[in-house]
Amino acid sequence: MALSAKNLSVGYGGRPVLRHLDLELAPGRLVALLGPNGCGKSTLLAALCGLLPLQEGSIVIDGAPLASLSRLALARKVALVPQASAFTLPFSVDEVVLMGRYPHLGRFGRLGPEDRAIAAEALKAVGLEGFGTRLVNALSGGEVQRVTLARALAQKTGTLLLDEPTSALDPGHVVDVMALLERLREDGKSLVVALHDVNVALASADAVAFLKEGSLIRLCRPDEVDGELLREVYGVEWRVGRWQGQAVALPKRGVRS
Repeated sequence: MALSAKNLSVGYGGRPVLRHLDLELAPGRLVALLGPNGCGKSTLLAALCGLLPLQEGSIVIDGAPLASLSRLALARKVALVPQASAFTLPFSVDEVVLMGRYPHLGRFGRLGPEDRAIAAEALKAVGLEGFGTRLVNALSGGEVQRVTLARALAQKTGTLLLDEPTSALDPGHVVDVMALLERLREDGKSLVVALHDVNVALASADAVAFLKEGSLIRLCRPDEVDGELLREVYGVEWRVGRWQGQAVALPKRGVRS
């Protein structure tokens, strides 16, 4: 098991956000996190990569308790793509992506040709080949989002945690990014991806974890998602059907439960 969370409770300032949550992620699996705003998706991702202390429960990564791992050791196992990255300093795109290599640097902390080749490969994977010398604080929101994803790819971890990686992207780049994540899964990576678009999750995920008010409502396969489950989670009525063998879900306008 690549990652396992048991009886997980997490919050801020003593206020619980997630309560008694269990989640397991095997190598070569993509789990989508779905749920309304404020349900705990970002909090869960932050907890899984050690950015938030646990109020209860435990997290195990590749057989090692998260609490036993140093920040450097953890950064070699798990990479986080945050929901929003604001770059105020004029770093070049190359410099930002190469930041993903620092967990792997040797004793003297010097970047070498292999690190630069890995960074270039990551930029190519997200469709930003040739952007290396551009300043990241002069890019569009969607381009910054892809730079942040490239930095995580350059980190070369077995597990990727992604918080709304497609939120600022146009439909073409959404398709490209999700295809990339599917290829990473086929290469044996483990992925947890928080999304707002139900149909993107249904098209790409192996399993969908539905969160509501800090609790895991259900973990199921995409083909097990129905209108009743979506109504319970989002509070609106849904039409759920299939198109070319794929589940498709549409909320009913003006109908709230």
